Amino acid sequence: MKYRRVLALSVAVALVLGLMVLPASAVTFGDLTGHWSKSDVENLANRGIINGYSDGTFKPDGKMSAAEALIFCARVTRLEASLKNQIAAAHGDELRSVLPEAMRSWAVPEIGICLETGILSWDELSALCTSGAISQAISREKLSKYLVRAIQMAAMAENLSTYSLSFSDTSQIDESLQPYVYLLYTYGIMSGNQHNEFMPKSNVSRAEMATLLKRALDFMDTRGVEVELPQYTSYDWFGGTILSASAGSQGGSLLTLASDFSGTRVISLPANVPIYDNNMRSTTAALRVGSYARVNLSRAGTPDAVRVSGSLTTVSGQVANLAEGLITVSPEEGGEQRFVIDRFTQVQVGGKAGTSSLIDLSAGYSGATCRVDGLGHLASVSLTGGTRQETGILQAVDSTVGGTVIQVSAFNGENRRYTLSAEASVFIDGLLGSLTSNHTGCYLTLRVSNDEVGKVSTLYLDTHTDYVQGSIRNVRTSTTPHTVTVNHLSDNRTMTYEVAAGAQIRYNGESTSLSKIQNGWFVTLLLTNGDITSLDAYPGSSTVYGTITAIRYGTTTAIDIKRTDQTVGTYNIDLTKPPVIYRGDTRSSIDRLMTGDEVELTIRYNQVERIDAIPQDANVTGIITRITMEAAGITLDLTLSDGSTASYQVANGIPVTKDGKALALSSLKPQDRVSLVVNNNHVVSIEVEKTSGNGTQLNGTVLYVNTSDRTILLQWEGSDGAANVTTVQTSSANLMRIDGTSVTLSWIKPEDVIQVYGNYEGNGFRATLIIVLSS
Repeated sequence: MKYRRVLALSVAVALVLGLMVLPASAVTFGDLTGHWSKSDVENLANRGIINGYSDGTFKPDGKMSAAEALIFCARVTRLEASLKNQIAAAHGDELRSVLPEAMRSWAVPEIGICLETGILSWDELSALCTSGAISQAISREKLSKYLVRAIQMAAMAENLSTYSLSFSDTSQIDESLQPYVYLLYTYGIMSGNQHNEFMPKSNVSRAEMATLLKRALDFMDTRGVEVELPQYTSYDWFGGTILSASAGSQGGSLLTLASDFSGTRVISLPANVPIYDNNMRSTTAALRVGSYARVNLSRAGTPDAVRVSGSLTTVSGQVANLAEGLITVSPEEGGEQRFVIDRFTQVQVGGKAGTSSLIDLSAGYSGATCRVDGLGHLASVSLTGGTRQETGILQAVDSTVGGTVIQVSAFNGENRRYTLSAEASVFIDGLLGSLTSNHTGCYLTLRVSNDEVGKVSTLYLDTHTDYVQGSIRNVRTSTTPHTVTVNHLSDNRTMTYEVAAGAQIRYNGESTSLSKIQNGWFVTLLLTNGDITSLDAYPGSSTVYGTITAIRYGTTTAIDIKRTDQTVGTYNIDLTKPPVIYRGDTRSSIDRLMTGDEVELTIRYNQVERIDAIPQDANVTGIITRITMEAAGITLDLTLSDGSTASYQVANGIPVTKDGKALALSSLKPQDRVSLVVNNNHVVSIEVEKTSGNGTQLNGTVLYVNTSDRTILLQWEGSDGAANVTTVQTSSANLMRIDGTSVTLSWIKPEDVIQVYGNYEGNGFRATLIIVLSS
């Protein structure tokens, strides 16, 4: 037994010496004199790519094992030493647990490269090691697959549908390996013998392997093939389908790309930017309309390289399996397809687009739509079903007939609304429980539906952990312990907290030092025994872009915005201190905002300071012929401007205006002429062009007083119990207190209860008398 171990060690040492990369000057080998491979072998040896044995020989006729052949294939990639070290560190432990003991000391780094560059899969490596084939001689046909992968042509081989081999023994080549043999033969890397035989089952000698390696390297140099490893890159990029490619300035090109998730982008390509087509260096001729292209960007944001990879194909189906960096999809037509999710894969989950960091392995996604390029790379994947995790501080709880609505403040201060259905599970400190307003201020974790906006399936609330949110008033690092003074979001109190040793300090999610935290930034503090153990800071001001999906009026009015990433945020507006509002190019007010408006919100210290709105154009115009009242709203029957008829369901809360003034939904009457903004068959707003007018009386609460327009935004309760909001024109009204004392419009304040007499006409509801019932 001892003798066998010594022998095995000797063989391993010999293999190491024969495979080590040790560059030398004018290397020659004593056993290559007159050998047909002498030129190729010595060329590679002098370049430091291969080496011989300690006795000065190369042993050209020795047979290559699968492990040795894979190591030679790994050298085709010519990765930098630092990258090789990273790969070895990443795969070392796993490889040492799989590879035979005799190989572990010398095969790990380059077998790791094989795994990273796609020369070999983990499943294939496991099969080789389990069967013992890793140590056995490799055949020419099996080597062809690894070598094609090494030169980055695997996708081309896998997509070959028509090809012809003329070897006399073609029928003996494994059918699944024939495309690989064909490519190597076509590119002059692998050929047959003088008898036109490929000899697929013959073993590969060291001399043959060296010659194949030399030809593969020459091919990559000639074709400009460079290996790119997504997970070991850090540059920014943009990918999409080419819509157009045209001449630009100074010999460059203008490339227009359309991304499934990120929209359209026009990129100016410099004249000398490298362009790769199917991994091979090419020209602007490769920028074909309909092909997928990825533009790699420098730190300055300018194009560094363009990689074109054929047209995209779509694979849709159920998610059969999801693991770190891998997804398996079961299409409707049957079978399973597995794709790698890497840094160059665009991901969309629940309408939110980004990188693979959006994927939650515990989400339980049900469906996937994969877009795969011509190289077999997963360009994008959209996941549906399942849930995602969101966290924050509970701000408000409102129980309604349809469920419980909660308002949550994220760590950056952004407010979000969620709905807990009757089926939702609520855990309080790990135990099933019920959520109440007494839990406001507590930290919670939510599982939120990816398909139904804001719907929560499970809520976990922690009453023991103490969090504080607010804006920073002062940071003191000149004394020990350091302190942070915060103006509380909840009650506007100002408090100073000591910073515990070792506290985690982050800005925008990235680690930083306390000295870099600035006054005015928004913070979420985690307190332990009253001291700060974690601080998350975000800019004091920010800008939000999106579309108004709902407006809930009150003294504090809530506006729901569907943002550009498809998530919905709730933004509270204090009508006692209203923001500056523009609708189009005209100064406006809160009552003139409408569902469907595209908006830009400027937020400072968690307060909305300005709203810039772009109104949508009406796309349906007609006269109301019938109104049917329903629990969820009304149904309008219209005679359209072209004489046809149509019916639309209008939900409660949809804004109704006339000349920019708010009306109640219940104020609509037959014969009113209206213009509707309809999106996906849903009415998002109604403008009344003409109304017959009707005397009435309104009792309600003042939300907002606009002294320049002499209007009052009034919230009142209709006969059905629903809350309505109407703009009241006061220019011709008498204003008085309940005791008969006359008052001015500026005397009336938000939350006053008033009684209004007048009628609907012209600019909304025109008041003739206003009585202030309570103030």
